[in-house]
Parts: sequence; C-alpha cells; structure tokens
Amino acid sequence: MWWDSYPYSTLSVHALHPQYLALRATVDDIEGASMPPDISAEIENARVQLDGPDVDYEGTMATKKRLCRKIFDAVGHKTLQTQAYKVGLLLLGHALPLLLDT
Repeated sequence: MWWDSYPYSTLSVHALHPQYLALRATVDDIEGASMPPDISAEIENARVQLDGPDVDYEGTMATKKRLCRKIFDAVGHKTLQTQAYKVGLLLLGHALPLLLDT
C-alpha cells in the first residue's frame, strides 16, 4: 500500500515527510543517546540496497518506518525526557491526531 507518497501533502505541512528523514541524525540531539550498532548496520545495508538511479518510494518508506520504530524502541525513552520534546509537545500537541492517523 502506498500512503502519503507526495511530500507536500497535508500531513507534510505539520511534519517533515519521512522520505527526507536522516535516520542517523535522529539521535544526535538526545543527551546520553547513541545509535545502537545493530541499527546503524541496518541503516547502512538499507542505504546500499535502496541507493539507485531511481527512488523506490515504497521500499524507502517501508524501510524508514521500520527503522524509525526500532530507533524509537531503543532510545525513545530518552527523547521523552528532553526539554525540546516537552516544548514541542506544548507547541504542536494539537497536531498529534493528524500525525498519528497514518
């Protein structure tokens, strides 16, 4: 199933389209967190597999969604404790129903 394939859709107005998410950078600003080595290896394997002359939108989206879940499961608890998260939740909390309805 191909969902939200257009990066300028309504959903993308409230959050960056996952197509453009730099997975390695997702833990950069989380104090005390680092990318688990096994997930880092999966990211590199996916990069090699998906890096081609044409974009495989479905494959990229499925891979990024799967890896985002793994990253969140590994270090997400640290994100929830950051000041940036708490401020973001206050500022953007109204958009959560839109973001979670995917």
